[in-house]
Amino acid sequence: MREILLAALKTGSGTFFRLLFGIVKIKIVAVFLGPSGIGVYSLLRQTSQTTTTLATLNSSAALVQGLSSKTGEAREGYLLTVARILAISGGVITILLLFFAPSVAQLVFAKRDPEFVGLIRWLSVPILFSSINAYMMGVLNGYRALGRMAIGQVAGAFVSGLAVYPLVKLGRPEIFVVLLSIASGISLLTSTYFALQAGWLRPLRRWLRDPWQREHVRHFFSIALTTLVTGFVGTGSVLAVRAMFVRYGGLPAAGIFDVAWTLSVSYVMLALGSLGTYYLPSLSGIQDSTKLVALIQRILRVTIMLMVPLITGMIVLKPLIIHLLYSSKFDPSLKIIRWMFVGDYLKATSWVLGMPMLAYADMKVFFWTEIAWRGAFTGIAAWSLFQWKDVQGVGIGFLGLYAIHLFYVLHYCRSRHALKLNRRIIWLWSAGLVIIVGASLTYWQKMAFSIGPGMGWIGIALVASLFGFEPGERGKIVQFMHQDRR
Repeated sequence: MREILLAALKTGSGTFFRLLFGIVKIKIVAVFLGPSGIGVYSLLRQTSQTTTTLATLNSSAALVQGLSSKTGEAREGYLLTVARILAISGGVITILLLFFAPSVAQLVFAKRDPEFVGLIRWLSVPILFSSINAYMMGVLNGYRALGRMAIGQVAGAFVSGLAVYPLVKLGRPEIFVVLLSIASGISLLTSTYFALQAGWLRPLRRWLRDPWQREHVRHFFSIALTTLVTGFVGTGSVLAVRAMFVRYGGLPAAGIFDVAWTLSVSYVMLALGSLGTYYLPSLSGIQDSTKLVALIQRILRVTIMLMVPLITGMIVLKPLIIHLLYSSKFDPSLKIIRWMFVGDYLKATSWVLGMPMLAYADMKVFFWTEIAWRGAFTGIAAWSLFQWKDVQGVGIGFLGLYAIHLFYVLHYCRSRHALKLNRRIIWLWSAGLVIIVGASLTYWQKMAFSIGPGMGWIGIALVASLFGFEPGERGKIVQFMHQDRR
């Protein structure tokens, strides 16, 4: 438990501050430019993420898994091979983006105006920075330099946060490309400095001298091909849904969806992203089935303990959060958010149970589960917007699909890895679900913030999470607190 929490604290602190500075940026954009400004920013950001996924072959998991499972010369050879592959893929995607910018602008903004085509072309700058930075961050993660990873994440967010106010006052859409470039560029400089300082990039000196090693290429693509398709479908499906909202209600509608999606993803990413930097490498290095099941149970228990009070707090405070982070103009997003927050609990637990697919390169199963979820979500969003003509169908689909996904990954872990959940975890998860659903129903129709019974629900969630500690762990915490008082 202690090792897991320390790893989560290191990366979680970086993610927290990155999100904090991101909140500052979004608030300033929302105040000055409203839903339309948020809509443009979200579309450019999602286009950048989708294209970066292609440029990097979404290879973060493949890089981390390879570095974690190899040692010595094999690790260095793998590092060099991945760098060569990504240099080729990144160059090709950047050239294609520049050439097909008018078509991309039409798909994303439903416009071919020179202004929007120019925005797409200039996106090649932050995409290039982000692609190289993804490799550097993968190196830091693979060598378990989690603290330095966190610093790299914070640096870019901090500098771009300082630049947002003077840029937004200009009122030009080009400022969003500048903000994306600053964030990715500063993060790249920081992560590259740490990797060079530690000597982990020395294998790149043999760039022209060493021959390609087929076993490393096969290892990389055995994982990366699947994560590429699933990652592209993942980011691309969200981009498609954003584009649907543009066609449904213009750029303001895209801004409304961005609020719902960003709030749902951000705090979950804070918890799961922090745990993931410990979970995936640790899982990849385990060969004993008993130790594997024990690790899954520990991570699942920690995830439930973190997510129950976190989600409950988000449910109770959601109108206040929207007004603080955005403005009252974004209240229509609550119709989507109230469904998605319940779905986040199912998403968090299914994430824990689905990670063994990546850790043990069970890529066929991972591929089809991701493709099915993303395809279904995109289809439900299209039906909700253009047939039902109600945005909350997007949130209903999100909740329903993660319920199905959770049942499937639980079956997968039971059949493939002989996972048996102990009684404590089952009761803890069930209690968490009851609390989250209860808080959600209490605040279902509330579009304005009121404390009411909310503090009671948050208190119940915190108490329930404390029961997740094993008896020995609770004793150590009490002993530590007693020593601290003395």
